Amino acid sequence: MKQIINFLIFIIKLVKPPQLFSWKTGILISFLIWVIALFAAGELKNILAFLSWLFLIIGTVWFAVENPLMVSGISISSWLPGGLICIFMFGSLSNQIPSIALVIWPTASGAIAVMREFVQPGAKFKIPPLRVSQKLIILFLSHVLISCWLQFNFFIQNWLERYPSLLADDFSKSTFVVKIEVLSKANSRGAVILNSMESLLKTQIDEKPWSEVEKWRMNASKKIQILGEQAKKQLPSVEENAIWKFGEVFLPSNSGYNLELLVKWQGLGSMSDGYHLKKSCKIIPVSRLEPTRPERLRTAFRQQRKDIRRTKSRFVRRGGSPATAAITPAELAAPSPVTLSQVKCGPVSDRINGQPKTAKP
Repeated sequence: MKQIINFLIFIIKLVKPPQLFSWKTGILISFLIWVIALFAAGELKNILAFLSWLFLIIGTVWFAVENPLMVSGISISSWLPGGLICIFMFGSLSNQIPSIALVIWPTASGAIAVMREFVQPGAKFKIPPLRVSQKLIILFLSHVLISCWLQFNFFIQNWLERYPSLLADDFSKSTFVVKIEVLSKANSRGAVILNSMESLLKTQIDEKPWSEVEKWRMNASKKIQILGEQAKKQLPSVEENAIWKFGEVFLPSNSGYNLELLVKWQGLGSMSDGYHLKKSCKIIPVSRLEPTRPERLRTAFRQQRKDIRRTKSRFVRRGGSPATAAITPAELAAPSPVTLSQVKCGPVSDRINGQPKTAKP
């Protein structure tokens, strides 16, 4: 029992403010208001929570000014109240801390760090000497620089979310952005679109009668545009999708046709004129023997039996004997030659600077 009493006395001495106006007073008031807010409801609870945050910030800022924790001449104790201020200002807007709070955090911490040089004991304002003022300016601007780098990071992340193909771009000439090894093998979404277009193209004209290929060729440009839009729909919807445009080069060859699927990029990137990717495909006719289907056999035999019965009845009435040349099942089941199409496509090319003249937007 005595040990418990001694422990409570120690806690009271620890939290008891040395005077009425002290940083401990602000934190104690914040704690008491927070306890009361636990039993409140409605608008009163929100008001008490606001007051609790306010006194907590006042207490921590006061502590950072009076008792700075210095490391190599830089105050790090100011980062705690700076973080609390940012959470108080922006954290209530959403369930998670927004990026603007992280950006402002270093600047707010820098302002608190230099504040102690403008405050005298007794909460009186003072102007620091010129030599100290120069150091304070450098200290504050160094915190602002950290905020700028954080903002630049979120700016780049926003670009990459809107335009994922930037990960495949060349950053060798960039002064600020360096591609790390983990991202060095990232592919442009144009390559993914071309591979999807290849699959869709084969679905339409591969292993199809050559006459269908000829009909498809008559409206190839429109078909390619439709294939491209279908391929984009298979990808996650991002702002970049609207920038990819499609085209084709459809030329006859010695056997069949040569088709180049083209996608072009005119968005952000290291190439001022944009770039394009292509996939070369070859569409050739292939002669194959198509086996007779069972339905065709049944229809042929049924028709043959009818013809035989008609022939027999005609000769019987005339007193003669029919001479028929019936088609054997083997002849009916014999495969018939048919010309089908075969589509073969190569890999996606590397990025080609500029726009293809034949690619239509």
